[in-house]
Amino acid sequence: MTAQEVRKKIFQQTKGGYNMEEVDIFVDQVAAQLDQYEKEREETERKMEVLVQSIRRYKDDEEAIKDAMVDARRQKSAIIAEAQQSAERIIADANVKADEIVGSTSERIEKESAALTQMQDAVKKFKSQILAMYKQHLNLITSLPGDDDGDVDDEYITEEVEYIEDEDMSSTKVLDTTQLKNAE
Repeated sequence: MTAQEVRKKIFQQTKGGYNMEEVDIFVDQVAAQLDQYEKEREETERKMEVLVQSIRRYKDDEEAIKDAMVDARRQKSAIIAEAQQSAERIIADANVKADEIVGSTSERIEKESAALTQMQDAVKKFKSQILAMYKQHLNLITSLPGDDDGDVDDEYITEEVEYIEDEDMSSTKVLDTTQLKNAE
């Protein structure tokens, strides 16, 4: 029943009945109270509709958040896998480059070692040639005719030649010709 229906209700007058004025006041109060209840009910329905819409929005947001979390997990896995593949590629490339560097360094060491050996052989050969020439010159000098008193001591020459033969090239000393003159 609505407040409007209460207000439109008409009662028949009877003898010994209720005071019409009091009944009208009471009917107006009941109608006003029904109006109040109707307004509160409408307000409550509006609030409930807002709450229902909020709940729907929250459920939609919840679903979106769940979907986003699932996507984030997938992306995380994909990013981790990609990073691992990238790291493996970088390490493999670095290993290849390191192997190339080690290989080229080893080749260079072998070449340098061969060149050093050749130089050492050349120095030995040169030293032998110089010593042979030195011996020849000393022998020529000692065999020169001249004053027997001024001859260079053969023992001194032999010691010098042996000394030079025993030393390696870095410490080899060349016999100073002034020593030969002083020895004469």
